[in-house]
Amino acid sequence: TQLWTLRNSTSTIKLVFFLGWPIEPALVEHISEEIRTTDDLVIGNFDGTPENSTLSTLMMLQWVVRFCGKAKFLIKIGDSGRVSLKLLR
Repeated sequence: TQLWTLRNSTSTIKLVFFLGWPIEPALVEHISEEIRTTDDLVIGNFDGTPENSTLSTLMMLQWVVRFCGKAKFLIKIGDSGRVSLKLLR
């Protein structure tokens, strides 16, 4: 995972993307390259469709418990969501 730090803050935010495997062949190579270069994706063993968003959420919660047990909070946003990192201070 890639670490992102807030400006003028001692907080560190870990940004990770959780998704199912892309069903569009054109996205497979793009996702594979993203995994190789940024290491910020966790891919589940299920199709990445809106119908499987619950599986993505469950996978995210399991990952957080295993790798970020001391996290104080967790934010889950969808494709169209936005978060202002300045407001997280």
